[in-house]
Amino acid sequence: MKAPGWLTPPNPASFQANLAAFERLLAHNRNARIVWAHAGSDMLGQWTVSLSRMLVAKHPNLFMSLRMVPGRAPQNHPLTPNDQIKPEWRQLLNDFPDRFVIGGDQFFVADAVSAGPAKVFAQRAGIIRQRVNLFLAALPEALARKIGFENALRIYKLKE
Repeated sequence: MKAPGWLTPPNPASFQANLAAFERLLAHNRNARIVWAHAGSDMLGQWTVSLSRMLVAKHPNLFMSLRMVPGRAPQNHPLTPNDQIKPEWRQLLNDFPDRFVIGGDQFFVADAVSAGPAKVFAQRAGIIRQRVNLFLAALPEALARKIGFENALRIYKLKE
């Protein structure tokens, strides 16, 4: 697959298929919990809701961490440009309520930091938290609780 122009350089000009290798990893040890980070923000536009559905149905040890930052692949993002949950995502979450958590990079920098990647990412933190709140508020309460924190407690074996 040819990489989109905005992604290069320093990234490779093309990408090799790796789904079969990923599935071998998932099948290798069904007791290992594997969390796919940044689900819903695929920059290549290949990781679709259909692919997510197929993989979570086939691999009981696969979990997904949803990223609420708007990205360059809005076709795969759980939210519409109007901050509504897309019907296909809502159905996937309803069908597999124990397999998703909220994730996303959050950067906090000292006031003295005036530039650089960390500063750029820190400036996005507010919009990400706002989108997470909109997303969770649009779900039924029990599902929002699961995705918002209960699943993370169970998957990562955390204590409240």
